[in-house]
Amino acid sequence: GGQAVLEGVMMRGVSNWAVAVRKPTAEQLSEGERSPEEAALGEIEVSTFPLTSALKRHRVLRLPILRGVVALGGSLRIGFRALEVSANAQLPPEEEQEISRGMWAGTVVVALALAIVLFFLIPVGLTSLIKHQLGSSVLFWLVEGVVRTSIFLGYMLLLSRLRDLRRVFEYHGAEHKTISCFEAGLPLTPANAQRFSRLHPRCGTSFLLVVMIVAIFVF
Repeated sequence: GGQAVLEGVMMRGVSNWAVAVRKPTAEQLSEGERSPEEAALGEIEVSTFPLTSALKRHRVLRLPILRGVVALGGSLRIGFRALEVSANAQLPPEEEQEISRGMWAGTVVVALALAIVLFFLIPVGLTSLIKHQLGSSVLFWLVEGVVRTSIFLGYMLLLSRLRDLRRVFEYHGAEHKTISCFEAGLPLTPANAQRFSRLHPRCGTSFLLVVMIVAIFVF
């Protein structure tokens, strides 16, 4: 799997994971803080790390359901580390810094709380305001599911409007094009990758949307 990061992508393999980031030029760094929409124009820096998983060390963690939680935690750890690597790549060497575990933990807690409020509490709360008019549990869950999906789509649209994240979304689409080009067995050139769609059938973000829609009918 993989994910887009600041001015680059992270890719995860079987035994290693790597981050490829385009660094700014010396001229861009000397000019001070650049616009979020301004592309880095320097060389591509690739950092490779060994892939270590608690699932390989502890057999009990491979049990169903439990292994999913452990795998998600490992993916989050790698994702945050990849973001840290990409962020430091955009800074002068003397300004690079390691983000503390406490800060990452706080970020995860805030993100989970926001997700629960946005995608669970608010949809159920809004639908509860009109549950007497609905008069049916089927209609209740249908309306609640539509509200949740609408909030999710609005959330993604809002993120795409933020200049800081717009380029990350563009790298996300470029990653999909590149993977599709690789899977088609073509040489990895910009011209070949450009022929493919920015969408990919195994995209995690698209999977979340599919899960939300399926959950409406499952409930």
